[in-house]
Amino acid sequence: MRAEHWFRWHHGTVTDPKWLVVAARARHALSHQVTPSHFNVTTCHVIAVWAAMLECASQALPRGTLAGWCDEDVAAGLGIDTDVVAAIRKAMDGKTLKEDSVSAWSERQPKAEDTGAARRKAVSRDREKSRDVTTCHTKSRDAATETETETETETEVKQEHKSAVADLSAAVAADNADPDKGAPPCPHEKIIAIYHEVLQELRQVKQWNETRRGYLAKRWKEDPERQSLEWWREYFGYVRQSLFLMGKKTGRDGRAFDCDLEWLVRPSNFIKVLEGKYEDASA
Repeated sequence: MRAEHWFRWHHGTVTDPKWLVVAARARHALSHQVTPSHFNVTTCHVIAVWAAMLECASQALPRGTLAGWCDEDVAAGLGIDTDVVAAIRKAMDGKTLKEDSVSAWSERQPKAEDTGAARRKAVSRDREKSRDVTTCHTKSRDAATETETETETETEVKQEHKSAVADLSAAVAADNADPDKGAPPCPHEKIIAIYHEVLQELRQVKQWNETRRGYLAKRWKEDPERQSLEWWREYFGYVRQSLFLMGKKTGRDGRAFDCDLEWLVRPSNFIKVLEGKYEDASA
């Protein structure tokens, strides 16, 4: 079988920690959108896109490049959103991709199998025979040579693993950094005014106690993109598009949902809204 009909898939690829870094990068990029429906980018998405990239690179001319790659086509084939594929591809830059090529393709996907090890073993056997070494000793030397080769390979894998873990630790540290640092104060009154303007049909704010202030301030400070009154106007506009959130569509209990500002800025509800859980099927 010709080399261009297949490519190598290395052991440990599925559990490689660098996919966690790529997924985190992609989620961060997608979180800047106001109305996304696909925040939950997982390593499963990343590995699927990576497999598609290897297939593309294996068939491309020249091999190892992403010539012919199309985010939309790959998304359709994998059954995920085009924006997710694009975000993962961009997040892989510097990790597994170098511009439009797979990093170290020629080293990891050689045109022919390496026969050097076999030749070295043959020469070793001939040398042992010329010295009239016993069969037992010959097998011992062969085993030692194989063990040494395996040890070198394991060392390379461990070093690559340490590097990926270090990158992951840096990404997690960035995600856990103090969100309040450098953030402007949350303009509660102005955001409430925008809520009343855009969502007049929903329950109006009468009291804004410390608990409610805490919810809104946290949503404001945890992402620089949200530190804009225009972002909140677009967020409330997105809420307005949902028949369920606007109380125009009954739930399983047969009653209309009674939504308010506190509900919209509670952490779990806030993420569900951004992830598109309450979008109408026809939207």
